[in-house]
Amino acid sequence: MSNYEIYSAGILPYTNYKGSIYFLLGRDYDNKWSDFGGRVEPKDRGEYEATAAREFFEETLGSIYDYDYTRKLIKKCPKIVSKTGSGHYYYMYLIKIQYTDLLRTKFLSTKNFISNVITTIDKKYIEKNDIRWVSIETIEHSIEGKSLINLRNVFQTTYKNNKKDIDLIIKK
Repeated sequence: MSNYEIYSAGILPYTNYKGSIYFLLGRDYDNKWSDFGGRVEPKDRGEYEATAAREFFEETLGSIYDYDYTRKLIKKCPKIVSKTGSGHYYYMYLIKIQYTDLLRTKFLSTKNFISNVITTIDKKYIEKNDIRWVSIETIEHSIEGKSLINLRNVFQTTYKNNKKDIDLIIKK
């Protein structure tokens, strides 16, 4: 691991549905919502896109896109560069995906199957217990302290510090 810098990377899916912006967020077991991301691992070879795609694939349990498709997709996507609480860089890729309520259904079904049927899997891979579309207004109210949902600190900080850039990306 020492050959590569320590960083984190992730993906923030978004959509424009009926004229409103929504982000697909995942809920951790501490009841905090965020994008899908995490720390670099040796198999990522220090490539930000690899880390982001792997984390997205792992945290969504592969229920949205597979790793290879995600890896290709994010090469064309804009990214926001921020810092984690420990001062390491955090690369958040914004990918536009089609709105469907079925994403949550697929995720919960996959999670249920893995949790109850596949007993040999390491449960550390089940990092999120739910996913859902969250409106931009809900996220912004939560950041302003009008706690509609609890946001993970690194996600909240990244969003708040890069709001103008995020707005430019999602309004294209």
